[in-house]
Amino acid sequence: MTTWSKRDLELLDGACADGKAWALTLDGPLAVLTCADPPDKSWPLWLAGRCGKRQDLLTPAAMATIASCAEAWPVAALQFASAQLPPSVLVSCAEAWPVAALQYAAALLPPSVLASCAKARPDTALLHAAKLLPPSVFAACAKAEPYTALKYVAALLPPDVLASCAKAEPGAALEFAAALLTPSVLASCAKAEPDTALLHASAQLPPSVLAFCAEARPVAALKYAAALLPPSVLASCAEAWPWAALEYAAALLPPSVLASCAKAEPGAALTYAAAQLPPSVLAFCAEARPVAALAYSAALLPPSVLASCAKARPRAALAYAAALLPPSVLASCAKAEPGAALEYAAALLPPDVRKKCDNAIKEGKG
Repeated sequence: MTTWSKRDLELLDGACADGKAWALTLDGPLAVLTCADPPDKSWPLWLAGRCGKRQDLLTPAAMATIASCAEAWPVAALQFASAQLPPSVLVSCAEAWPVAALQYAAALLPPSVLASCAKARPDTALLHAAKLLPPSVFAACAKAEPYTALKYVAALLPPDVLASCAKAEPGAALEFAAALLTPSVLASCAKAEPDTALLHASAQLPPSVLAFCAEARPVAALKYAAALLPPSVLASCAEAWPWAALEYAAALLPPSVLASCAKAEPGAALTYAAAQLPPSVLAFCAEARPVAALAYSAALLPPSVLASCAKARPRAALAYAAALLPPSVLASCAKAEPGAALEYAAALLPPDVRKKCDNAIKEGKG
């Protein structure tokens, strides 16, 4: 019969089912900690980590078992019982598994061992132990892994190290640390990665650098930073890429620029900016692209323009705008496309028009 007191049983809270079942076959927690051949050597290590204030359980025999299990399972030892490991065992485990040492036991490592682990795995050191690293070790890790440094610990980097990382990874610097960069470093990064600068740091860019990036990447400028562009730069980008200007920045374009873009890309104008177009420009675009006009902006078209588009593309008119067509125009479209009329607008057809469509289909004219 086992002798697990209520206090002892509390140590097993959170244990895996198999480990708990095995532990309860032994005569209390000390028996677990001194078992010479446990089924899983991580189980005594887990229990050792739970001892905390139960120093009475960490007897010399228990410590010997912990050391033995740690030698076999160094990762489990670092994860579960790093605070209970003898110094020499902790160092041995850390040397074998520097990643686990940095992740689970960085605060317990002697300075030289911490430095050695960080040198072996600088990325893990930056992620899990940045604030524990001596300045020189921290700087070395950042220079070895500049992307990780910029993404996770940019605010901790000294100015010279930040600048070095930004030079090595300008895109990451703009994405994760733009607000921390000096103006000259920010400008250098933006010129190296104008797309990323416009996407992540447009608000931080000085006017001259913003203009440079916009000229280099006008589509990105229109998509991500249109509201920040000076009028002349916005107009230049729109002239270079009218489709993008209509899709991303139509509401910001001056009337003359909007009209110019719409005439260059009438389909895009109808798709993305119909509500912003003046009547004459809307009519021009609809005449040039009647299907797009019917599909995306039928409700905005003047009656005469709607009728003209429907006459040019009766099938599209029935598919996209049947409910908006005057009776005579609907009847005309149905006569031209009886099959489409029955497919898309049957419920809207007057009985006589529907009958004519049915007859046309029967006669093979649909």
